[in-house]
Order: sequence, then C-alpha cells, then structure tokens
Amino acid sequence: MNLKMILLMFTSIFFISCQDMSAKSYAAGVEVQIKNMVESARQYLMQNGNLPSDCWEEMYGMGYLDISSLDTELWDFECSWDWDESMHSIYGVVSATSKRSNPAGSGHVIEYYIEDGSFAGYGQ
Repeated sequence: MNLKMILLMFTSIFFISCQDMSAKSYAAGVEVQIKNMVESARQYLMQNGNLPSDCWEEMYGMGYLDISSLDTELWDFECSWDWDESMHSIYGVVSATSKRSNPAGSGHVIEYYIEDGSFAGYGQ
C-alpha cells in the first residue's frame, strides 16, 4: 500500500469518528433536558394529581421546569406519557426532533423510554 492510500484511510476513519462524537455531543444536552422534563412531570403529577397536558410549556409556565430557549429553538419535543395507577409510575416515550436551525441538521430523532430510562436514535 502506498503512503497516499494509508493517509486517505486514516483521514476517513478520523472523519467518521469526529461525526460520531459530534452526534453524541449534540444528543447529550437534549438527553439531560428530556430527563428533566420527566422528573418535572413527576413533581407536577404529585402536586396537581394529573400529568401536564402538553410536553413542557405548561410545566415551564408554572415553574416546574427550567428549559433554555436554545433547547426549544433547536429541538421539537413530544411527550407521549401516561400514569399507570397500579404501578404508581409514569410510562411512555419522550422524543426530541432536531429543527432546521439545529447545527446537527434537521430531522434527527432522539427517543427516551421512561419505563427503563433508555435512549434510542440519534447519537446513541
């Protein structure tokens, strides 16, 4: 193998590694926010007897959740959650989809499965 081919291979591997790290770093911040939403929903439920009617706006407006405007400018959040009376726990999925304004690009989806605390999708 000649030197050019070896350099090309190493450069390609480095580029792919950097893209993967970039996806993980973009995802890490929104993962923290999603976990905060779920925890805030638990507090909201305990004090109000029901889950919020939307994903974050109501909790933010009532002081249960601190969410940065940057997060809401870069990501669309959707909460499909419910309360399981018999298990005394919240279950469902919270997802975040990157917007066009997101440096990571639009359409990347991260899903958080509340029951087991796992993430799937972009950056995983």
